[in-house]
Amino acid sequence: FPVRVPSLRERKDDIAALAEHFLARLPDGDRHVPLSPEAIEALLGHEYPGNVRELRNIVERAAIMAGNGVLRPEHLAFEEARTAEHAPHFGADTNIASLVMRRGRLDREKVLQALTHANGHRRRACSA
Repeated sequence: FPVRVPSLRERKDDIAALAEHFLARLPDGDRHVPLSPEAIEALLGHEYPGNVRELRNIVERAAIMAGNGVLRPEHLAFEEARTAEHAPHFGADTNIASLVMRRGRLDREKVLQALTHANGHRRRACSA
């Protein structure tokens, strides 16, 4: 039987619940990072060409960038916005200390170098 599963852009009502689900499933989900209303609004405004996996990647990266604070729109990085002129800035003011504390296996300088070299693109930085 063919089953049609509508794309995420057709199910906007599911986005906030899915984002909360992905946050709770993080390795340190017991220290759940709350979503701000502005972040939820930004998530609802995106089209998600990568569907649910793209939402999961966006939310997981934002949780790392938010550290132990509230997840805000500035922590969200949508894939099509990842050009050299729109790449997020990863400078000395980036909260890398919380990233190291949350993951426990990353070196601050190596993370900054990889992200700078990859123009903020997470996948390319991981393979560097």
